[in-house]
Amino acid sequence: MKLYSKYMQKIITSIIVTLTFVHVTLAQELPTRTFDIGRGRSITVTGEPGPKADLKLSKLKYTKPNLFNEVGKSECFYDNVKLKEMLTCVPNQLVSDDGEFVILYSLIRPTTKTDSISISKIFPGSIRSLNGMHLGQLKHQISIAYDAEAGKHWKDYVTYYPRAESKAKFNADTAITHKIRLDSSFVFRGKYPNMATLLLQKKDLGFACMTLFYTDRAKANFKRYWQAMEGMLRYEDY
Repeated sequence: MKLYSKYMQKIITSIIVTLTFVHVTLAQELPTRTFDIGRGRSITVTGEPGPKADLKLSKLKYTKPNLFNEVGKSECFYDNVKLKEMLTCVPNQLVSDDGEFVILYSLIRPTTKTDSISISKIFPGSIRSLNGMHLGQLKHQISIAYDAEAGKHWKDYVTYYPRAESKAKFNADTAITHKIRLDSSFVFRGKYPNMATLLLQKKDLGFACMTLFYTDRAKANFKRYWQAMEGMLRYEDY
């Protein structure tokens, strides 16, 4: 039972991400999608599938950050066992002009009624709300990076933005960060030994996860890259 609980959140998150790609694939045949965002409300998305649609239904505004260029391909960590276990495939990628800093970001959107039915068939009663799922992903990352005991005490490894700052910078209910120094055998792309995560969450709108990899050279100017990245995603009022 404990083992089941330990991996429940990661498995469910993976299923939701998979369903996102399925929706994108089918979007040519089903151009209009309606998503239940809770409290009797829904969002209908019609038109272009992919990241723009996911941003729209998550009520997120994207602005390409200064210092970075968009890269049109996903990252699934096939050549890095530890990162593959820690993270799911990430569909969006940016690389700094100097090549020293990488931003990967994914949006875990609100579930559709169809998604909830599909997931509940596999894990009965598991989907009640996405409002706490960002914490499950965070705990999993810390457990894999360190050990199961660290996962139990995950709050010792993270930093919460003050509520007012989270609201001012991202219009989010919650913004959480943590940093990890990767083992030498699991350095990302053989170049980036440092990893950081920024999770943004807003009630009933899923969450956004930004995973950052950077060199030791970039570490010396970390604040400059981080401040550019902070302006990338912001929740819209609704």
